[in-house]
Amino acid sequence: MWVRATPIWKRTDRSWKIVHDHESVPWDPVTGQGLTTLEP
Repeated sequence: MWVRATPIWKRTDRSWKIVHDHESVPWDPVTGQGLTTLEP
């Protein structure tokens, strides 16, 4: 299955933290459904 992950990092004092995380799959614009059966 294809999936895209996008973490958003923020520096706090002396370290980095993930403040947001987003995952998505390809979708069919006609039906609006996620296409979870696609293979790379």
